[in-house]
Amino acid sequence: MSGAWLDLLLVLLLAAALLLLYRLQGGGSALAAGPGDPAERPAPRGRFSRLIRQAGFDPGAVLWLYWVAKVALAALLPLLALEAWGRWRPGVPWALVVVAAVAGFFLPDLALLSARRARRRRVRARLSFFLDLLVAMLRSGLNLDQGFRRTARQGLEPDHPLAQEAALVALELDLGQDHATAFRAMAERTGVGELNGVAGALEMGRRLGVSVEETLAAQADLMRVRRREAALRTINLATLRTLFPVFLCGFPIFLVIVLVPVILEIAEIFTELLGIL
Repeated sequence: MSGAWLDLLLVLLLAAALLLLYRLQGGGSALAAGPGDPAERPAPRGRFSRLIRQAGFDPGAVLWLYWVAKVALAALLPLLALEAWGRWRPGVPWALVVVAAVAGFFLPDLALLSARRARRRRVRARLSFFLDLLVAMLRSGLNLDQGFRRTARQGLEPDHPLAQEAALVALELDLGQDHATAFRAMAERTGVGELNGVAGALEMGRRLGVSVEETLAAQADLMRVRRREAALRTINLATLRTLFPVFLCGFPIFLVIVLVPVILEIAEIFTELLGIL
């Protein structure tokens, strides 16, 4: 394979990577709610569609790009590996070809998993604040769908994933869905398990006659406690992780400072004893 083919492969790989990154960075805007959106966007089915949706993208708009990128990278990365290998050694390294093909095929999945993890982190970070603000809206006299709209529009940044999902929940409530079902759908779209707990609490509160604002306030307090506990666990885990490098770097210094003078003193004592004998 000539150098021109290698340049062409590099250009194709770069174009595919830039296109995928562009969709990953800007595709979340496709979820902006519009009239009738929840009815026109059924819940994603299948593992890949669910992964794309939880990463913040519309499966109908990104699924084709997802599979094109997987097939293209699975085909082009082995060719690029063969080109690079042929410049150094003769022969065909089939193991390298297989590894490059597998890596190229799963590279879009890794990008989507990273985007989903970042989106979940953003949602969890503002969820308790969102519920507190929603409770304040409800206590001011607004109903739940109006509170969702006002909180999503004024309480969060427009590009925040929780604001986009809250706008969809408000539309679902306008279409007649109950509160628990709307929260479960939101949990399915985001992959945040805490929202399932909110949905269950709302359903249980409705059966017991507890008001919605009291239920949401209790859930917000519970989430703050859980976030505090998670932060403490992270700090404790970080402390344990630092023990090994500290021990690895400090123990030799401890040996030099403490044991070397003792060894020298013992050697001097033995030298004096041998001189006496």
